[in-house]
Parts: sequence; structure tokens; C-alpha cells
Amino acid sequence: EEHSAVNLLSEKDKICGVKLRAKDGALKEVFADLLIDATGRAGILRKMIFRTSVKAQRKDEIINQRPKPKAQRPKLIGFKAHLKNVNLETGVCEIYFFRGGYGGLSFVENNLANHCFLIKADIVREFSGDAEKIVKEVIFQNRRAYETLKNAEAVQDWLAVSVDGFGQKILNPAPNLFAVGDAAAFIDPFTGSGMLMAFESAEILAKSISANALSPKKVAEHYKILYKKKFQNRLRICSLLRQAAFVPNFAKAAISALSLSDKAREILAHSTRQTLSADKNK
Repeated sequence: EEHSAVNLLSEKDKICGVKLRAKDGALKEVFADLLIDATGRAGILRKMIFRTSVKAQRKDEIINQRPKPKAQRPKLIGFKAHLKNVNLETGVCEIYFFRGGYGGLSFVENNLANHCFLIKADIVREFSGDAEKIVKEVIFQNRRAYETLKNAEAVQDWLAVSVDGFGQKILNPAPNLFAVGDAAAFIDPFTGSGMLMAFESAEILAKSISANALSPKKVAEHYKILYKKKFQNRLRICSLLRQAAFVPNFAKAAISALSLSDKAREILAHSTRQTLSADKNK
């Protein structure tokens, strides 16, 4: 806690620890047999492999996941806030398509709802980055979104982040380095399940380590199998929704089709997240 990673430590072509910098600037070296990258979308430890003599598992893919030149970066912005006075049934997750983007709404705790949406950066610039204006002028063009959000108020400042990619990344970038959370895969913010995936992936990795007696190769094999089983369909559905949102005619057709069936909307929403009922039946 209150430390930042400076570099990976290596010995005989193997990662053996990490160098940290404390809040006061003091440096510290921490040694371990296995390391876990939980540094979020930045994937800081994964990127540090290039500074060491360690052989990456799939270095070609790591190169492809390096930050893209500014001109090539996807022009998307994600917004998130917790809202009160939302007109939505408890236990329901709704997904909205609108001009240049899509979003999701579901309750979290204390009778507050989590509203996340992804939208093209040029539309964000139209409204000078004002999330409230974007909601009223763009998202409210979706009639269902208007009904659920017309009386809503943000109880915190809107959070905004530029988005450079989604989906699964490299789970095992070096023989004894493993990624969890957003460092392993970045799921679309409209699902509101990024934190859930972080806990779930950490649980899967913990089980893999426990079952394979600290053998990095066996841990990696086990982790990849369990990860695929747990998240592949969820990430695939989100990818399809994301693509549909930016094809205007297809998005309109999808909205019309989903508006005719409560069951279809429910199935679509639940397919982007793990449900408690599903876990109980396993």
C-alpha cells in the first residue's frame, strides 16, 4: 500500500521480485516466487518485462498491446457515476443504445444505481466533456433511458476515462507473472462488473496456485483454462454489443427488437455478468 512499482527484479532469466518506491521516495525490493499484476488497465508489471532480461511468454502480443500512437488511439470515452432517484426495478440491469455509444444501468447499494456509458470522443467534445449535458441531449434520445433517468441525480462527480481497448489481455506474460482484474481483461464499463471480474479472476488464480503447488507452468495452464471457462462468453457478448452500438442501422434494429421482449432484454443483460443464481446452481 502507498507504494508504486519501479521495475521488476530478475535473476538468471527469471523474475524474482519487484522494486517499489514508497510515498516518501524510499526504494524497497520485494522478492517472491510468483508475482501478480493487479495494476489495472495499465498493466504496469507486464510492460516492465521489456526492462529486464526475462523472456516473455508471448512478447509479440505484449508489443501489440503497448500504448498506440496518439493519432491511432480509439476515440472513445467512458463515463461512470452513482445516481439516486432512478426509476428502475431492483435486480434489473438495462442496456441503452444511443448516438455514438451505449451504456448500462443497474442498482449497486444504498438504493443507488450505477450508470456507465461509452461514447465517441467527438460527441464528448460537442458538449465540452459535460456528462450531464451528454445524458440529457444524447442518451435521453433513447426513450427507455429517459424514463429511467429523467429524475436521477448524481451523488458524486462523474468519472471519465479514455478507453484504448477491451477484452482479454495476456494472463501469463512471463513464466511466474500472472495478471488479474483489468490487467487481465477490460470489460465494457456499461456492465458495471469490472470489480466483480477482478475478484473472480483473483479467486481463480488463487485456486490455480493452491492446486498446483507453486509450479508456474501448471499454475498458468490451470489458470488459463478456468479463466476461459468463466469469462469467454461474457467478453464475447460485450464485444458484439460494442460493435452493434457503432453501426447506426443495426443499433436501431436491435433496440426495436429488444423493446418487444422483456425476456430478451433480461437474457442480454445477464449474459454480460455473472449472476448469483447461476453460481448457486453450479
